[in-house]
Parts: sequence; C-alpha cells; structure tokens
Amino acid sequence: MHKLLERQLKRARKKAKDGPLDYDALLEVVSATYEEADNERRMSHHSVQLMSRELLELNRQTQERGQAKVQAIMDNVVDAIVTFDAMGRIDSFNPAASRIFGYSSESILGQHISTLLPDNYHFLTNDKMLRSIASSYGSGINEIEGKREDATVFPMEIAFSSVMLDDETLYIATGRDITTRKRAEDRLSKLNDCFLNFGSNPDENIDNLLQVCGPLVGADIVAYKELVDNKFKCRNQWDVEGKKPIGENSKSPMCEFVVAQGNDEPYVVQNLPAHPIIEEHFDPANIHWQTYIGVPVKVHKEYTGILTLLIVPDYAPTKEDRKLISIIAAAIGVEAERKRAQLELKESTKSAEMANRAKSEFLANMSHELRTPLNSILGFSELLLGIVTDNTMKDYAEAISSSGKGLLTIINDILDLSKIEAGKLEIQNQPVNPHQLFKEIGSIFRFKAEERNLDFLIEIDKALPEYVLIDETRMRQVLINLVGNAIKFTHDGHIKIRVESPVHEFDASAIDLIFEVEDTGIGIPKDQVDNIFSAFVQQSGQNNRKYGGTGLGLAITRRLVEIMGGKLSVRSEPGVGSTFRVEVRCVSLPSVKDFENDPLSEFQSVNVTFENSTILLVEDNEMNRKLVREYLQDTGLNIAVAENGEIGVRQARDLEPDLILMDMQMPIMDGYEATSIIKSDDTLSDIPVVALTANAMKADREKSIKSGCDAFLGKPVSRTALVDTLRRFLPHTQTYSLEDDSAAGSGDQPQETELPELTLEQIAELPSVIEKLEGPFMEKWDDISKLLIVDDLQQFGEEVQQLGQQHQLQKLVSWGGQIVTYAESFQIDELEKQLSNYPDFVADVKLMLKHFLVNE
Repeated sequence: MHKLLERQLKRARKKAKDGPLDYDALLEVVSATYEEADNERRMSHHSVQLMSRELLELNRQTQERGQAKVQAIMDNVVDAIVTFDAMGRIDSFNPAASRIFGYSSESILGQHISTLLPDNYHFLTNDKMLRSIASSYGSGINEIEGKREDATVFPMEIAFSSVMLDDETLYIATGRDITTRKRAEDRLSKLNDCFLNFGSNPDENIDNLLQVCGPLVGADIVAYKELVDNKFKCRNQWDVEGKKPIGENSKSPMCEFVVAQGNDEPYVVQNLPAHPIIEEHFDPANIHWQTYIGVPVKVHKEYTGILTLLIVPDYAPTKEDRKLISIIAAAIGVEAERKRAQLELKESTKSAEMANRAKSEFLANMSHELRTPLNSILGFSELLLGIVTDNTMKDYAEAISSSGKGLLTIINDILDLSKIEAGKLEIQNQPVNPHQLFKEIGSIFRFKAEERNLDFLIEIDKALPEYVLIDETRMRQVLINLVGNAIKFTHDGHIKIRVESPVHEFDASAIDLIFEVEDTGIGIPKDQVDNIFSAFVQQSGQNNRKYGGTGLGLAITRRLVEIMGGKLSVRSEPGVGSTFRVEVRCVSLPSVKDFENDPLSEFQSVNVTFENSTILLVEDNEMNRKLVREYLQDTGLNIAVAENGEIGVRQARDLEPDLILMDMQMPIMDGYEATSIIKSDDTLSDIPVVALTANAMKADREKSIKSGCDAFLGKPVSRTALVDTLRRFLPHTQTYSLEDDSAAGSGDQPQETELPELTLEQIAELPSVIEKLEGPFMEKWDDISKLLIVDDLQQFGEEVQQLGQQHQLQKLVSWGGQIVTYAESFQIDELEKQLSNYPDFVADVKLMLKHFLVNE
C-alpha cells in the first residue's frame, strides 16, 4: 500500500473513533491530497523550467565570456597564432601575426599557409607534405624562415599542434620573430671570436674591437681616443671608407664634453650638427654625421679615453646596441690597462737594465782599478821571492804576496756575487772524490786550528761513495768559507766536520750529500741569524777590528749552495757555538763516461827562450809595463812599448811586431778600438793580439775576442801564464835548469847548463823513465794525494830521488828532495803545493828527455 494512502486511512479511522469508516470523508481527504500533489508537481515543473532557462542563459554567457577570453588572448599574445585546415587554407590570423608578417587578417584569411614562407619552403604546397610535417613537428619548437608582405625574409621560431573539430583536423602554428635574438647571437659570436683571437699587442686588439663594433652597430666611424696628458689623441680608428686615424692633433671637444657629464653610460647625440659643442668649435655645415655616441673608457675608475661612434643617419641606439657598445668599451679598458702595464713593465725593465748596466760597469771599473795595482803587487812580490836571500826580507815579500792574494780573494768574491745575482754563474759537475775533498779541507785548516788550540775533527760516513758528480771548485769554496768562519769565531773547544750520505729517497742511483760544520765559538743571537746571510752585512755588535771580513762569505756560500740545488741552514746559541748544515739532495754518482769526459789538466812549462821575436806592449800603467819587462827579461824577446791604443796602432804599423800585448782599458784609444783597427789592416791582421787586462769578467773576455784578440790574459797575471800564452804564438826553445829548483830561493839565478853526458844504454832507458813517471809513479801519487800520510809522501819523494840518481837526472833528484824536506819538517802547506805540481813536473821532464832522443 502506498504510504500516502496508508497515512490517509489512519486519519480516517482516527476520526471514526472505532466506528465504521466514512468513505465520503475518506475520498475527500484523498482528493485533497491528490490536488495538493498536483499543485506541488506544477510548481516543481515551473521551477525546472525557470532553472533550465537560467542555466541555458548562464551557459550562453559562459560561452560568450570564454570566447571573449580566448579572443582577448589571441589579440594580445606577442606570438603569431595562425590556424589552417588540412588543405593549408588559413582559417585565423591573430594581431601579432599581422604585426610580424605585415598582412591584415582580412587579406590573408583563406590564402595558403605557404604565402607566409620563402620560396625555398614552397614544397609545403603539397597538402599531404604539409600535414605530415605539421604532425611530425608536434609541439616542438623549430627554427625556420618567414616572409613578410614586403617579401623580406626573417628568422622565426615556430611550433605546430593540431585539434579535431567536427570531425575535421585544424592545425595551429605558433611563431615568433627572432631577428633581434639572432642579431644579438651573431654579435656575441663575432665579439667572442674577436676576444679569442686577441694577441699580445693591445693596440691591435683595440683595432679588432673597433672593426667588430662598426658593422654590428651600423656606424660609419668607430674610434678610440686615448686621454694622454689631459688631451684626447686618436690612436685607433675603424672607418667604413678605410681611412686612417685623424691624428693626435685633432680637436676632441665632444670627448671633453662626455667626460664632463660624469656618466659612465653611452652619451647619445641625435642631430649632431645642431649640438652646442659642434656649433661652438666646428662649422655645422661640414658635419655630415647626424648621430654621435660617446662611451667613457675607464681603468680603475680613471678615464683613459672615449669610445666614439659616428653614424650618418639620425639613429637612436637600441637597448641591445647600448649593451654591445658598453661591452666593447669595457674590453677596450682592459686592453688599455694592459697597454699601460706593458709600458710600465718596459720602463721598469729599462730601468733595471740600466741599473744592471751601471752595476756591471762599476764592477768592471772596480775590477780594473783594483786588479791593475794588484798585478804589480803580486808580480813584483813573485819576483822578489825568487831573488831575496835574507829571511826577514823574504817574510816581508811573502806578507806582501799574501795580502795581495787576500785582496784578490775579496775582489773575486764580489765578482762571484755579481755573477750569482745576474744568474751567470754556471755549475760544472765532474767526478769528484769527496773523501779527498774533505781531507784536503782538513789539511788546509788543521794547523790553523792547532795554532788556536782547537781540536779539528772529521767524521765521514763510511757509506760515502768514492766518487760523486759535483762542482768541486764551488763545493771547496763553500767548505773553505764555512770552516774558515768557524775557526775565526772559535777561541776554544773544537771544529768538527760531520758528513752523511744517505741514499736518495726516490732515486737509488743517487745520494743526499749532507755535511755539517760545527764549532764551539761565540755563536749567533736568534735575531741576527737572517742577517749573516746578507751581502756586506755582519753580525750586529761584531768586533770588526778583531774579526775582520767583508760580510760576503756567507752570502756567497748560501747562494752557491742554492745554485747547486741545496740548502744551507744554521743552528746557533750565543756562547755555545754554531752548526752550519749543507744539504744537497739527489747527487748523482758518475758513470764511466763521466770519467772519460773529465778534462785533463793543462801542463805548464818553465825556462823558455824565444827565437829573436819582437812584441809590442800597449799598456798605460807604468808599473805594469815594468813588470812585464821583468817577467820577460831572460826570454830573448825584444819589447817595444806604447802608452795608449793610438800610439799602439802607429807603432804596430812601423814595427810590424811578432805579437802585441794589448791592455783593453786605456785613455785616448782603448784596446778594443785599437785591436779592431789592427785586425782590419791587411798588413797587420796576421799579428797575434793578446788581451792583457784587469777587466777579467766573462763579458770582457767575449768583448776582447769579438774585437779581434787571439787570446786573453786577466790581471793579475803570473809569469808562467804569460810565458805559456806567448809560447802558443812565438817560435821558442825549451831549456831546463839542472840545478835544484829551490836555487831561486837561495839568491842564485837558475843556471842553464848543458845536458849531462849519457851512455847509449842510459839513453835507451829514457822511455822507461817516462813510462815509470806516467805509470806506477803517477798511480802512487794519485793514492797518496788522497790520504796525505806524511810517511808515504816522504817515501814517494825518496823514490823519485832514486830514479833521478839512477839516470843522472838532477831535475828528478831536486823535485824528490823537496818532497822529502817538506815531509821531514812537517810543512804541510808547502808539501801539498809541491805534490799538486807533480803532473806539470812530469810534463816538463818529458819535454827535457825528448831532447836526448831527438839529438841521438
């Protein structure tokens, strides 16, 4: 039963109060209910109708708003939106498309899409191809070219999509003009290429920047006007007509005006002839440029110039143009800074070169001025030591010689320091026996140490190799400086040389040569440690009268160690002593080839007689002229003298001597010019010229040889060096003193005597004498020179004496006797000197004995 009917029945029964139902009343109630329901239904239907109308209106309004919104988007979007059907016919064309392509919407609708493309895209007129490409492009962005109504072609980016409407496909092309972007990219690419091709010349780089800037901006002239001494000078310019810069004297009032504005941004003037500055300084009728752009160029916030652009038409630069011009101005600023730095560097280099030249000239002059008198001091003391017999006089002569040599050492130290600072000191590594080197240093200083009651100790690592590759001369110089200082500043206690030789960490074929020189001397305060290694600086408070010195020794020592690849350090405590430590890492061990390449010592000889030769001595110093005469008085030479180069050239032409000794630094005409004149004269060019000069630096030697000198002798020069050099160029005979070589020290002149009478048997044995001297005796000499055991040295001298007595060769007897004498009297310094002369002694004996063999 329907719920509504059931409810009505319940009402009727309630009214009947348990009596029979009143059906008429029930029907009325039911009828009323149906009428009520009908009324509600009619009202609901009316409401639905009203709602439907409202919904339809709302939908209509929504659609209109949506279309308006879509249309607003279409009208205001910056990209071109073009729709076309499957046949390629254009269906819609938004305002942006009209702006980009130049067509109005009315004129383009219905035309084929290929109308908007260049001819090379006309293959798209094939509709299938068009649909295929549009579909394959999808939503991706692609670069193609578009064509405007005026037929100009431009680059653009385009994206395709499609949509189904009423069972038809509608294609949508969205594109934008990328002309500006492509132009910017092209600009940046050319600018980047310009930067990449920059060279080392700032002016050329600035020229390249201007050449890039002009075409990219469309300027007719681009110039960089440099600010020099408060004036603008056109140094760089690009001209569309290929003209050169206007010049340094051109007027630049606009540049001054731009600077006065105080603005770093590009200053743009349109209608340039009407600008007040132009009207004030120029005739506007002659100004055919309408646009001027000036950009300040700065380096470290200071104006260095103005980048100037002149454009014929009236032109307002775009934002991109301004940016490009500013970038180029900044790049010019960088190059201007480089140019300034290069000029400053050039000036500082020039100043440094001038300072070095002045220093070199000073050192050369100092060397000459000091070596010239030293030549006389050492030369005449050498002559005195050969003739004086009185012991007191001999002591005086030795003191003069010793002092002269001390002064020469100081000069050499200064020159060494100069070479080190100039980077011209070369290290020459050769096979060296380090055991012998350290023992030699011990022999040199042991007696000085004993004179001061100092113990002298040497501790050498047993693993120290027999030979290493080092510069023996420089290493000996380092040791002598360090040990000499140790003895000088130590009053009691000991001096110790301690040597280590660990295998190098990374190279098993090399060692680390490490040695320390330890003393118990006065020590060095901590605040003075760094100062002692400075040139010409000594420890503060040091008693110079007591200790002396120039302050050069340790400075040179440290630098020598560093040049050899090592390190010099010091540990010290005042009143306790000092330890100087030298560490030379990775010292190589010599190979067989190193020994083969070891140069042999040059043999020197004495007692030479020249065969009727004349030499011309060109020397401005009277004492040096006298010394050379004394050196050569017994050699058979005729000596002519000239006081300067001018006189020397004249006398060379008059005398045509066999050889010329030429001082290189003289008044009026120096030796370089005189030698050049002599060597350029055909009649004199074959005469040997020997430079004899106190300018003893390497550059002086090279300059002398370049001027034409055949040989070079530096002052002070010894008699032996002078005679040996003359022997190279002049005919001579070798004579020998058969008396004791020490006769020169006894007051008697060496007497040249006839060679002894020898039997044929003795003459036949002479080759064996030479063989013994060069063979077993040389080997023994080599061994005992390393150990320096006095008994062995004495025995060696006796054996040489016996060999001389056996063959009646007094020269051998005398030489061996000297060794024996020095050994017995324990004169170690003299003993070492005599012993080191053995190779030269053997060479002299060989020459002498050849006379016997040749004459026979």
